[in-house]
Amino acid sequence: MRHLVPIAILVLSTLFVYGRILRHEYLEWDDTTHLRDNVHLRPDSLASAAYFWREPYFGLYIPLTYTVFTVEANLAHRAGLMRPDGQPAPVVYHACSLALHVACVLAVYVLLLELVGHRAAACGGALLFALHPLQVESVAWISETKGLLCGLFSMLSLRQYIRFARGGKTLQYALATVALMLALVSKPAAVAVPLMALALDWQILRRPMREIVPALAPWLLLAGIFLVIARTQQTGEMIEQPAPYGSRPFVAADALAFYTAKLFFPLDLTFDYGRTPQRVIADRSVYWTWILPAVACAVIFRRGIRGPGPAAACLFIAGLTPVLGLIPFGYQAISTVADRYVYLAMLGPALGTTSLLAVRPTVPAFGVAATALLGCAGVSFQQASYWRNDETLCRRGIDKNPQSSTAHTNLARYLEAHGDADGAIKHYRAAIDVNPREAIAYNNLGNLFVARGDLAGAISNFDAALHANPGYAAPYYNQGLLAQRRGDPQTAYRLFDAAVQRKPDYLDALLGLALSSRELGRVEESIRCYRRALALKPDWPVAANDLAWILATTREAAWRNGGEAVELAERAAHAIGPDYADVLDTLAAAYAEAGRFDDATVTANKALHLAESQGRAETAQTIRARLQLYQAKRPYRE
Repeated sequence: MRHLVPIAILVLSTLFVYGRILRHEYLEWDDTTHLRDNVHLRPDSLASAAYFWREPYFGLYIPLTYTVFTVEANLAHRAGLMRPDGQPAPVVYHACSLALHVACVLAVYVLLLELVGHRAAACGGALLFALHPLQVESVAWISETKGLLCGLFSMLSLRQYIRFARGGKTLQYALATVALMLALVSKPAAVAVPLMALALDWQILRRPMREIVPALAPWLLLAGIFLVIARTQQTGEMIEQPAPYGSRPFVAADALAFYTAKLFFPLDLTFDYGRTPQRVIADRSVYWTWILPAVACAVIFRRGIRGPGPAAACLFIAGLTPVLGLIPFGYQAISTVADRYVYLAMLGPALGTTSLLAVRPTVPAFGVAATALLGCAGVSFQQASYWRNDETLCRRGIDKNPQSSTAHTNLARYLEAHGDADGAIKHYRAAIDVNPREAIAYNNLGNLFVARGDLAGAISNFDAALHANPGYAAPYYNQGLLAQRRGDPQTAYRLFDAAVQRKPDYLDALLGLALSSRELGRVEESIRCYRRALALKPDWPVAANDLAWILATTREAAWRNGGEAVELAERAAHAIGPDYADVLDTLAAAYAEAGRFDDATVTANKALHLAESQGRAETAQTIRARLQLYQAKRPYRE
């Protein structure tokens, strides 16, 4: 009961500031990659989560995050909270993000109370963690569920470690280690936790290093392993032009100075600051922005100053260390700095606030803190509104950073999806003007040219996309479609195969490869492609129908399988519905191959009547010819 008031304040404040995100949409900014286009994430199967524990996805090994996504999707599926496109309603994911942030805030409160022992002061520090505008990106962006999960388990790990370091039992250390492992499989940023534990142990508990090092050595080893895993998954095209070794300390110091400025003056926030290593090095300010962080570090570490204040600074620096640019990471192609990278590090300012309030627990001190927190709440409330959809987010991004090719590209994608082709072309071209290597903009511009009948312009843009990023699969697929349209199955096969080689789970490219293989008479390869597609997406009726047709009608007896053809065709008919003549035609052929000629006759008659009622004379004629075979107890051979 003593904690009821602080907890109520923390929960209600957090819900008030961030509650509006429950009405927000998915974003092209990675939400589609992690959720909509993630063929391994199936709403109807919790077992699909097993894939993410075996394999990395999108250059990340974060299996716990994808497991949570799978559970959320499954709950939405069971509750009927699904959109017409088959995706769970975004409110499900946003509600989970909000709940995770509330849990993190409460975990921070408990940790601060453990460290300082003053409820009101700990509440003030936790409120700063909850409401600071730099936290908005992590809470409002579905894709940053990984950061929230990582933050929650990191805070729980640190609290158990503190209890262990204060004379606790081995159980506390074991719990802390388990929580650290859960944080690491949520997001690699948890490699900062051992450094944060070191800062707390050294600065707050003031234990000697001979006791700290043995306790943290296993954690550092664990963090090192996950750091190697994270680094090896972000190779090739994901890390473009890494900064030279000699300039990385300047890039890191500049990033630290940037975060410090935003900590005290959280204005003009955006999702893409464009502070790539190349731009930072080219800007002469990098030669003086490092001075303040360097002086602060020198004061803390050389003079051996200890206490909550230095501990807060050390926590802030330690939490940011993995993302300062000393070790290159994929997002540096866009910016070294991002608001979400501060989520863990915000524990430092929260501890600093708590310490100040605990030392001076006066009415004026709490009044100043309350005023600052109200200011943070107001800015965060407004900042959360920009994350409503791609249009609001990207227009805000362009306003704050006109040189953001990512903002222009994502806004163009939004406008294209909402029927504004002219607006989309304008922003795709703006993205290319800013960054001539913006492959997505070239590719999508090519698709718009296809829609307008300008095939030469389309091919030119697809070629430009491949020149900008040879590992990008989509331009190969789109050129394959054009070859297919020209009646050139050999070229189409080569291009679809190139797309699949670069992106093995590319469903549309697999389908294209299956169709072109079939046209070229490569039945076995076509069947193999369809099976791969259905392994990735078992509920895909198009692939099920096409594979059923081959298994039922191919002339090569070795590849016919009536039983499997019936199962696939019935699955496709159930998914698509009874009003599609082509699907019923496939089902009739499958029944005939399985020797069920009466069922084949009844089904073919239904298909025939549908085709006739829809005015599809040619289709009706071919079905009628097959119907005569079924009536004569003979299967159809293609």
